[in-house]
Amino acid sequence: MSKSKNYIRRRPFYKTPLFVVFLMAFILTSSVFLTIKFFPSRSSSIESDASSLEKKPETPSENSSSSTLSNLSGETPSAFDDNPDGKTPQKYEGENPNAFESLTGFVTFAGRSGGKFLVRVSIDQYLSSGSCSLTLSDGKTSLEKSADIVPEASTSTCAGFDLSEQEISSLSGNLDIKILLSSGEKTGTITGEASL
Repeated sequence: MSKSKNYIRRRPFYKTPLFVVFLMAFILTSSVFLTIKFFPSRSSSIESDASSLEKKPETPSENSSSSTLSNLSGETPSAFDDNPDGKTPQKYEGENPNAFESLTGFVTFAGRSGGKFLVRVSIDQYLSSGSCSLTLSDGKTSLEKSADIVPEASTSTCAGFDLSEQEISSLSGNLDIKILLSSGEKTGTITGEASL
């Protein structure tokens, strides 16, 4: 005599309504998390933009510009890079630096990098030609070097001063930097400081 067995067929879990609810909750939670992580609120960036607009630029000196420097990056700046350490060049609203009677600018970098002592300069005026004369002094000894002025988009720069260890071997301690600019009938002086 054979007994018939009744088997109850169970539905797989992934076909049950409870699984669908869990799946939808997981997708919703994941999408909220990804939205917050990759698309943060822009209110903080808007506030920082508004506060930066309220700051007024400083008026440049007509004879010279002074800057205290330190080599924090450790990277070798390009000879024509006027911003190797991340400093933002000064902008003068309502004034045209090209109309100044004398040439102005600032030292953007002065320090050791790549086995050399480098000095980089940004000139506020657009100049098609001219010369830069660098004088480094520690109070006892002076060193002089010259370079050409190189035009950029709206400003200029000195082609760069790369001094070997042998050239600066007579200098020590804190250095005074003085750069005489000359282009046509205009001249100017840029000053700065560095240390060896």
